[in-house]
Amino acid sequence: MKKAVSLPSFGKMAWRIVHRNYLAWKKYALASSVLNFGEPVLELLAFGYGLGTYIYLGRDMNYLVYLAPGLLAAFAMTSASWDMAFCVHERSHTSGVYEAMISAPVRPEDIAGGEILWEGFRSALFGSVFLVMLALLGLVHSPLALLAPILLFTTGLIFGPPAMVVALTAKTSEQMFFYFTLCLTPMFFFSGVYFPTTGLPPVAQMVVEILPLSHVIRMMRLLLSGVPCDLLVEAAWILGWLSLSLLLPVRWLRKNLTC
Repeated sequence: MKKAVSLPSFGKMAWRIVHRNYLAWKKYALASSVLNFGEPVLELLAFGYGLGTYIYLGRDMNYLVYLAPGLLAAFAMTSASWDMAFCVHERSHTSGVYEAMISAPVRPEDIAGGEILWEGFRSALFGSVFLVMLALLGLVHSPLALLAPILLFTTGLIFGPPAMVVALTAKTSEQMFFYFTLCLTPMFFFSGVYFPTTGLPPVAQMVVEILPLSHVIRMMRLLLSGVPCDLLVEAAWILGWLSLSLLLPVRWLRKNLTC
């Protein structure tokens, strides 16, 4: 008889793990903030204020306004993925943090839930600061932007679990770069961050329609710039990817802790 699929727990013990991660993060918060903001700010300057002056989208929107929501969505994806992958790999393969947790009254479901919640909060926190910067630059044109932190939090929940599975299955930290290079990087470049995906070949458009980041970007453009999209369809895709992601980590975490 097959066992039922275990889902992450978001109860009391998971929140204690969130608190534990916060206390650990405080020790390197400044370095973490600089590293997290450096890349999107440089991309905004280079592609938005540099290359963007030569790009015409053929609509009542300059390239900076088009680019900003895409960078914000991609920022949430990469922030959650990189932090989850390297932190989980260190805690599961090097420091023995998870083994210590499991010897206390903490279940794999609690560990997975706590790690996922933490990445959601990190995505919302860093993303909200970046959002404020975009607003100060005049790149936010809709009051719906107040809902952006919720989408940022959800983005962290979507991309955190796959990165956790990669970290648990990778024998060395170098092996995780296959995931970043072969999965996240193509998603970053072809999901609509820098250009409308309608210009891609039909087959490529079909692939892009499946990718979770493309739907997050469309929803973010609606919130920040008022660019219309099929709200129900995009929300359904985002919730579908969220549900799928939450199915992943507990099984692999339990297998890792019992090896």
